[in-house]
Amino acid sequence: MKHKLLAMQLLRGLRLNCFLAALAPSLIACFFLVYQQRGQQEHILETYSTEAQHSLQAYASLLSDPEQRQSISNTIAHADDRWSYLAIVKLDKIDDEFTILIEPVHGMNNSLEIDNPQPSLVKSLVEAQQWHLSSVKMAVACPLQFKGQDVGVLYGEISVPNAENAGTIIIIVSSALIIGLMIAWYLSQRIYKPIEYLCNESEAALSGQGTGAHLVSSAETARVASSINDLLSRYQAQNMLDSSIDSEGHSNSKDE
Repeated sequence: MKHKLLAMQLLRGLRLNCFLAALAPSLIACFFLVYQQRGQQEHILETYSTEAQHSLQAYASLLSDPEQRQSISNTIAHADDRWSYLAIVKLDKIDDEFTILIEPVHGMNNSLEIDNPQPSLVKSLVEAQQWHLSSVKMAVACPLQFKGQDVGVLYGEISVPNAENAGTIIIIVSSALIIGLMIAWYLSQRIYKPIEYLCNESEAALSGQGTGAHLVSSAETARVASSINDLLSRYQAQNMLDSSIDSEGHSNSKDE
């Protein structure tokens, strides 16, 4: 019984190793591919955010003059379509609370919270800030001054670039996993199944239930099958010889 349990444990380990041998390289390749893609996307996003911040600071210097603000805003709207919303925001602090006055420059819809402005928007009175509004949109704000006097904040909302090859990465990862599963199934059929059959037939033969038929094997397990066939043949021959000797001895005892 212990021998049979040990054989079953070894078979389970063999089946697991068949799948690990095929899936481990695929999983490792997928991990590094996703990791590389994530790092590349973070680099692209960081570069894009820095460029957006520099652009907004340049626009702030152009929009600081109220007399030229209308013409400059129209030029910006036509020349740079990345921005979905631009506005001059004035923040006044009264009793530890900020009130917001918005002067739209471009666009209509925005994500500004009038009653509870974002902390980054308040910080942008001193230096440029940027923060994410969602997975596809970010906000940028920078100080706006005119003739050395603080006017407020130039606030803008800009779309976040999506990973252009995200769909390709998903296809590659899915394909790698499918190929890994196919290889695992192939190894299971070529190695695990024949070994399982050999073990079952060997157990049956050792318990006296073997059929004596040629054991099925694959090219990878042919040598093992041949060795087991030889052992079973010798075992069966020895059992027949022992049975014959026992029968003769029992017969001689009766005759005496």
